Amino acid sequence: MEFLIVFGAAIILLSAAYIITTMLAKRSGQGVPNWPTTDGAIIRQALYRHSKPTEAGETTTYTPTLDYTYTVDQTTYHGHKHPASGISFSDRREAEAVLAHYPEGKAVTVHYNPNAPRQACLEAPHPTDHNAIILLNAVQLLVGVGAILLGVLWR
Repeated sequence: MEFLIVFGAAIILLSAAYIITTMLAKRSGQGVPNWPTTDGAIIRQALYRHSKPTEAGETTTYTPTLDYTYTVDQTTYHGHKHPASGISFSDRREAEAVLAHYPEGKAVTVHYNPNAPRQACLEAPHPTDHNAIILLNAVQLLVGVGAILLGVLWR
């Protein structure tokens, strides 16, 4: 069962690389959770309706979007983002509930990239997300070890 051995080795290598990369990013404080923040304001919100034909009829989704403004070092920037990471909803009420948190004129906290202030977001993932990624890849690493063991035992 050479396939299991090769498959397991590939999983181990990819998982280990991802664990190391995530740990280095976490340690060096990179990423959105560590970006500085500034004050901003919602200047426009919209709800986009997308319809596409399917075999069962037509599927409709709704995507909430926001336009906001913020200032970094006396320069004003404009952002256009999907507040829920670009998630679309099949239920219009769910999409409207996302927008309800961001009425026009509302003051918001904007996370911006200190090296490229045009990169910004309204919601930063929690730093604990790094831990979840590491844990998930540790489990995948164990799956890779298990695949190699099965491949060796079934020879």
